[in-house]
Amino acid sequence: MKRALKWSVRVVVVLAALLLLVLLATLTTVNHTPYRDVPAWRETSACLEQLRAATNVVLGELRAGFGRVKLTPALGAERDEPDQGCFRAVPLAGYGARQGRHRLPASIRTCG
Repeated sequence: MKRALKWSVRVVVVLAALLLLVLLATLTTVNHTPYRDVPAWRETSACLEQLRAATNVVLGELRAGFGRVKLTPALGAERDEPDQGCFRAVPLAGYGARQGRHRLPASIRTCG
């Protein structure tokens, strides 16, 4: 029992020492230099300014909108009409025992 306890303590000490070495090797001080004073920022800013001058960028008002549409397809049509969202059937491969066969559940609305 004493021998197992000694080995356990040694393993814990070695692991703690390795962790301390890793922390000491990877930790560094914090750089408090403002980002506008860093040369990389100035170079990037100059490159972006050149790109803006070289491209046809239009600055102005941005307009956005939204809409509402029903995405559920209607099943049971005489022929497939994707533009109207009407289909004869939809294959449901990968769900249970369906194995890619077309099925038309009775509860689905149909095209008239």
